[in-house]
Amino acid sequence: MYLSKLIQKGYYHFFLRWRKRIFISNIEAIGSHSDKKALLYYMTDPFWNKSLTKSYIHTNYWEITEIVRILNQAGYTVDILDRSVNDIDFIENKYNVFIGNGSGDSGKLYPDIAKKLKNAVCIFYATSTEPRIGNMLTEHRYEMFKNRTGINAKPMRIRRYVDINRAIEVTNAIMNVSTSKNIYSTKSYLQYRKPIYCVHPSTSPKIVFHKQWLENRERSSFLCISGNGFIHKGVDLLVEAFIREPNMTLHIIGPDTERAFFDAYKDVIKNTPNIHYHGFIKIGGKKFNQLARKCSWVISHSAHESCSTSVITGMKAGLVPVINEETSVDIGDFGISLGNNNDLSIGLITDKIKSISAIEKNEYKDRVLSTLASANQYTQNEFRRTFKKALREIIS
Repeated sequence: MYLSKLIQKGYYHFFLRWRKRIFISNIEAIGSHSDKKALLYYMTDPFWNKSLTKSYIHTNYWEITEIVRILNQAGYTVDILDRSVNDIDFIENKYNVFIGNGSGDSGKLYPDIAKKLKNAVCIFYATSTEPRIGNMLTEHRYEMFKNRTGINAKPMRIRRYVDINRAIEVTNAIMNVSTSKNIYSTKSYLQYRKPIYCVHPSTSPKIVFHKQWLENRERSSFLCISGNGFIHKGVDLLVEAFIREPNMTLHIIGPDTERAFFDAYKDVIKNTPNIHYHGFIKIGGKKFNQLARKCSWVISHSAHESCSTSVITGMKAGLVPVINEETSVDIGDFGISLGNNNDLSIGLITDKIKSISAIEKNEYKDRVLSTLASANQYTQNEFRRTFKKALREIIS
């Protein structure tokens, strides 16, 4: 079964690579033309596969199309270079603005591209914590996993090819996907003394909250929304904690891409009645809404994030966040803190989930209302507003 799924995924990704266009040029607003040019180094996918912007597999796809739209409105004709490119010899020194995904391996050519663009304002678009700090935090999680399970897993989400020093040398400004300079991920870049501008991440407009859910929610039920790399995301820590607390319930949604995690915990989860793995589900769909109606909390203990899309997705559905500092989401006084990476004890997690499961209904309702109010900063409109503001200030 597992092999069959891998083969299916292999054919699917081969088909996508076959269709992919590495470079898309001269995107401009209808009826307009400008001599100003911008280069975006990120993903071309949503421009040759239009369904991606509607499916919300990840908010990146909509955000990329919106970045191009904003640049067009600012008077730029836009070229897009896909992150999978290997040869950049054809890139000419003709751009006024360069925005490049630089914080992950998919943006490893950012400094080489920026160096070619002698006349461009170069903007480092950060979608993750500073690479060296992030790698240290991730590697520590895998060391803990090995000590606990005996499995020597190859770390996922490690940046192996990013030369951050070269990238910063050619950078005029940093756009970090976060909401504040007090957020962990943003603070990780302060060491470079470059202007930093926060761009609020978006969430799917399909996510809803219904007031009647407050009547049905179980205070002892928690939802963990995860992307690739369950060990990096701290899902293993949560599983260990909920094994110890049979009266607490953990629902996990996310892809089954990390083999080492499932080698260690597949049977454990299957044989633990209070832990449920639902696989990868459609955000805002029927199954997601069923879980959002039942659960009270969205929980995450990630090694690090720029601003956890998983957590803010839960918040948009009125789930109160229970997170560590490195998840990089502002939880004010309404969320629940799991501390930071200096204390990764399972006991801390169990103590927290037990204490908050006893919160009275009125207090929980107040926390939900504050969560929803805070979640208003994670919308498409807020992404648009904050990106425009940052771009305007950088190029002025």
